[in-house]
Amino acid sequence: MSHDSHGDLVLRAKDVCKSFVQGANAIDVLRGVCIDVAAGERVAIAGLSGSGKSTLLHILGGLESADSGEILVDGEDIAAMKELEVDVMRNQFLGFVYQFHHLLNDFTALENIAIPQRILGNNKNKALQIAREMLVRVGLENRADHKPGQLSGGERQRVAIARALVNQPVCVLADEPTGNLDEKTALDVNEMMVSLSQELSTSFVIVTHNAELASQMDRTLQLHNGLLTSIC
Repeated sequence: MSHDSHGDLVLRAKDVCKSFVQGANAIDVLRGVCIDVAAGERVAIAGLSGSGKSTLLHILGGLESADSGEILVDGEDIAAMKELEVDVMRNQFLGFVYQFHHLLNDFTALENIAIPQRILGNNKNKALQIAREMLVRVGLENRADHKPGQLSGGERQRVAIARALVNQPVCVLADEPTGNLDEKTALDVNEMMVSLSQELSTSFVIVTHNAELASQMDRTLQLHNGLLTSIC
């Protein structure tokens, strides 16, 4: 599967709706969201807290189901898949980065990055070799044997990004990836994400409040009143 031709759609959402029941009321969070993400494209999603950005990201990644609408990942409809098939698709085609790194504290940086490779079915040696190459790409080869507690916040996020990219997904979904970092560290991590996206032809969809990060994306969409609109 090749995803280096900018223009092929790697992710498509069509008329996605989602509501939550709160007491006696149903709250419509997403009211017919549409988004197309091309191979290698970087898209920022902005919006107020509570506007449904994280919910949308979870639905795009098959972590949550929509009430209605279509989600296509690399041309395949998530809604038509069984749960196990969604898990396999997520492991092969998508990467995830969260505001909190979600690294396993008992594992080294290298071992954390290797986990998706092991799930993919690669043996330990191959998984660690591929993980080490990714660790070099994020500039942390000298931190391979450090556990998360021995790393700075910025280093932990770099490891989390390396883990998201280790299976060479078509798209990485990132939820406030620099939300917990100081300004300078956030800037460094942003620049690294942009350069890795270019280097690996990987699409990024990033939920962010950070205007600096959004400005480095190809375009920014605003989630407001349950709909996505283009702001640049």
